[in-house]
Amino acid sequence: MKNHIYISKQKSYNLAEIEKTLRLFFEQLNIDLLLSDKHKIIIKPNMLGAHHPDKAVTTHPIILEAVIRILKDFNKDIVVGDSPGGIIKAKQIWNILGYTDICKKYNVELIEFGKSGIVEINSISSNNQAIKFIIDKSVIDCDGIINLPKMKTHSMMLYTGAVKNLYGTIPGLYKSELHKMFPSPNQFTDVLSELYNIIHNKIILNIMDGIIGMDGEGPSAGKPAPFELLMVSQKASSLDYIASKMMGFEIKNLAYLQNALTIDEIDINEDKISGAISIDKEWQDYVIPNVNIKAVNFRNKFLNHIPKIFKKLFKKYFTFYPNFLPSCKLCEVCVKSCPVQALKLSKDKDKIVLNKDKCINCLCCHEMCPYSAINIKKNFISKMIFKDN
Repeated sequence: MKNHIYISKQKSYNLAEIEKTLRLFFEQLNIDLLLSDKHKIIIKPNMLGAHHPDKAVTTHPIILEAVIRILKDFNKDIVVGDSPGGIIKAKQIWNILGYTDICKKYNVELIEFGKSGIVEINSISSNNQAIKFIIDKSVIDCDGIINLPKMKTHSMMLYTGAVKNLYGTIPGLYKSELHKMFPSPNQFTDVLSELYNIIHNKIILNIMDGIIGMDGEGPSAGKPAPFELLMVSQKASSLDYIASKMMGFEIKNLAYLQNALTIDEIDINEDKISGAISIDKEWQDYVIPNVNIKAVNFRNKFLNHIPKIFKKLFKKYFTFYPNFLPSCKLCEVCVKSCPVQALKLSKDKDKIVLNKDKCINCLCCHEMCPYSAINIKKNFISKMIFKDN
């Protein structure tokens, strides 16, 4: 059966318009059949951190509300859940995102993953990496997941969407622990791939919020960008493949997506879509205009594809480090989220200090900062070779 990607041009977060579009897509997908044997459904938005919806870091609350309104017609047990990154309390994040009010309005349970039990799963990756996963028990026990990713760049993994959004099923700071154990993008690819292998059969639908996405130094410190897209697919991997192509990424640089496509038994040949994926003709060659992916492509190009013998030399001249901006509030979220304790508050308690020898360049601090007060510092040579837009 072909996996069709349903795509709509949406210029704003208008609840009536989005609900109408999603109902049309759901009808074409025969959603009643997809849900017929499902009772407990988990809706998994991107709740990365305490960022107002206008910042385009998280799934917009209007998308969540539209999905809840439709699912209510099917009389299912609906739960909205995620495990936000860092140390900020989930309830605080829910309030800022507007999720608390929406879930109360429709009498839907809102949960933080990990608070009602966990399941440990040991896995061996295709590269013979032993990985221990701690996953929320409700995710393992539910009948199905409706995945609501945000369409963004990612400073470590280049692109983040439907597959990467599932990383939030891992509770609390264990996400940072996995970054510590698998610090490089190549190693972390195994983590994302194996997690997808564990969870992918639970996914009923993926609904991508690309109305206002993010480019630049995502996933939290980039710039909101009007991609004006709402996308739906049964397979997270094929949705990400199309979305990443539209942003200008090449699949050869997205190893974790290549692995996810293999898991879903979807065959692609370079830039040509095989018969396993179909999209409407008007979208087949569509590229979103003026998307800034230079900042995230640089790290991949210069750091992840060089021989090991040269890595120390290249690290000296090309490695990025977190840089703290004047907007830093000294909240210490970055300090407490760092998997290798490379950050600390200065003796005078007036700035955050980085230990470069400890830093593994995982960029968790950059991702977790609730004030977007951390950018990525490049040395002089890096700036000369590569200039951001």
